[in-house]
Amino acid sequence: MDVTQGSVSTKVCDRGICLKWTKYREGVLQMIRTCSADLDFHLTMIDGVCRTERNGNGYLCMCGKHLCNSVPGQHKCIRQRTFLLTALFITYYLQIFQTFWPT
Repeated sequence: MDVTQGSVSTKVCDRGICLKWTKYREGVLQMIRTCSADLDFHLTMIDGVCRTERNGNGYLCMCGKHLCNSVPGQHKCIRQRTFLLTALFITYYLQIFQTFWPT
């Protein structure tokens, strides 16, 4: 079982269904990623469904695909931001260039 508190983790499920349990503990949001095969209690597994806890403190999401409970990689976000910033700088400098050296 992998517990996430402020950092990203991934749990690989060789058998069973991937589970992501999101809950508040002492006011802090926690995400626990595990597999149905690792649990000691019976739960009817339905792929692609999230269930709220009885006390409303959190919810449990189930998915049947490999690594489906992971989070998007940070490198993807960094690449998108870098591309966006580069495009903004190029647009800005082209406007400055046209202001000082009109065609």
